[in-house]
Amino acid sequence: MSSTLAQKPKPSIRAYKTQYAFNNSFYTYRTRVVNFQNVGTLTPVAGATASNCPRGRVLYEKGSKLYPGANPGVSTYMVGVYDPVTFLSGYIDPASKVFTPMNEGKPHTTVILDAEGDIIFGKNPDNGETDQGPGVFTLANSYFGANVDASGNLLVMGDTGIVGNTDISGSLVVWGPGTFHDDVEIKGNLTCRGNITQIDLTDMTSEQLSVTNNGTGPALIVNQLGANDIMNIKDDGVSVMFIKDGGNVGFGKTNPAYTVDVNGILNALRIYENGFPLIPTGSVMEFAGASAPSGWFFCDGTAVS
Repeated sequence: MSSTLAQKPKPSIRAYKTQYAFNNSFYTYRTRVVNFQNVGTLTPVAGATASNCPRGRVLYEKGSKLYPGANPGVSTYMVGVYDPVTFLSGYIDPASKVFTPMNEGKPHTTVILDAEGDIIFGKNPDNGETDQGPGVFTLANSYFGANVDASGNLLVMGDTGIVGNTDISGSLVVWGPGTFHDDVEIKGNLTCRGNITQIDLTDMTSEQLSVTNNGTGPALIVNQLGANDIMNIKDDGVSVMFIKDGGNVGFGKTNPAYTVDVNGILNALRIYENGFPLIPTGSVMEFAGASAPSGWFFCDGTAVS
């Protein structure tokens, strides 16, 4: 496959999206000579107010920059920007939390075309494909005090603290531990492909819990470690089935003393002991008492009513 080198598009225009009203972080820079020395002064831009400098405005770089040490009165790196809505211009601190860097221009990269003119590397500005903005990489914790809108995939490898809402239209992949300190609502399917080692919760759901398994069984495994009881199934708050530590199962009893301990009537078609019927067919059962209960038979075959 042959390829040709396409012409470089124009460099991207650096821009900043404001996260707060920025009128108090928007400066005019002036210098004057005092006692034969240049003195620089940063003052708020005239005409900038909280109403005309709101959150969500996009400011564009205009090429001028201020450097501490080189420009008197400047203590941090600053860039010159203009507001295309109010046409005000001034300097901002690009590292301030008020401004988030973004890129709305075309990518400043080399585009390689194959013989058919198809893109095999980079983006094609002739097709209207624009730069999606620079990536963000940090080895420190990330803190989001406002909403996070991710229309693509969001990959989190470290700790992430999010105070506001997070709207993710793409995939969310978390390689490290994740902790949710508030409610989590999942409107789609939830798939867990790894091991779940511990769940500490109080389940207040009013819907069904359905477990369906089309792979290797069993479909449900409950493994209680330690000397605690295994399971307690309740009906309206009253225990109806209890599995004690060690395996004894109680029906209507929460402290079963036998393998199966029933507090109620046991109805069975047949009961076996060591593989043999507990009451063989044709057996004569004696009853000790003043009167036999209903359903029994006398030796002559007469039913007791």
